[in-house]
Amino acid sequence: MVPEVLIHKHGPLTEYFAEQNIPFNQRSNLIYWLPSERWYLSGFRLLLTVFPICISLKRLNPNVVHVNDGRMAASYALPCYLLRIPLVVHQRTAFKQSKINKFALKVSAQCIAISQFVFDTMPCNCRENTQIIANPVAFQ
Repeated sequence: MVPEVLIHKHGPLTEYFAEQNIPFNQRSNLIYWLPSERWYLSGFRLLLTVFPICISLKRLNPNVVHVNDGRMAASYALPCYLLRIPLVVHQRTAFKQSKINKFALKVSAQCIAISQFVFDTMPCNCRENTQIIANPVAFQ
């Protein structure tokens, strides 16, 4: 079975996959949450994304969902939890302490931190589920 990889934006990873002949699909129409400075508006926007993401995930039927950083983790945590799809959160920046980000880490099957610094910013109750993996792909 060949895994299908969905990528949101063109960048170094798409170029690497192309060079290595790794099949992938680039989808610029992936749904994700856009936070607001007002907590109630932010929460409402997040809830509006849950249903379309659930429909998309049901259609794609992935074995696992891998997301990078807070916005994507927040967007996919609840849909993956509801659909019982394992979620892997790849944290590349300092963890922003918020309830939705903590929820995303709590429901994730696995977390990846790219450095000891990023690992140290994550909540203590998620650290046993977190691996430190330095960037495996070198970009020039």
